[in-house]
Amino acid sequence: MVDSKDLPATLQTAQPYLFCVHINGADAGGTSWKELIQPLDRGTYDVSQVLRLLHRMKYTGPIRLQHYGMSGDARETLEHSMEGWKRLSARINLLIIAASADCS
Repeated sequence: MVDSKDLPATLQTAQPYLFCVHINGADAGGTSWKELIQPLDRGTYDVSQVLRLLHRMKYTGPIRLQHYGMSGDARETLEHSMEGWKRLSARINLLIIAASADCS
């Protein structure tokens, strides 16, 4: 779902069927596997918007890393994705804290 033309509506429609979400880095507007499946610290698509929406929807299922089809050294791509996840989760946590403070 890299185009995210109406991401909130799409996720809302899918919500009753979501039991597992897979994420990865990607290039916005990408069309090839190389552009659409990258380590989490790569790509131009803002994956945090998906995570923020899932949080707002109170999604509690697993979020998994998609690495299928990536070329290169598996350990290296996993390290890149782990770094990307640390940055994403820190960013999301800050947004959640800020939103909670606004509600107080």
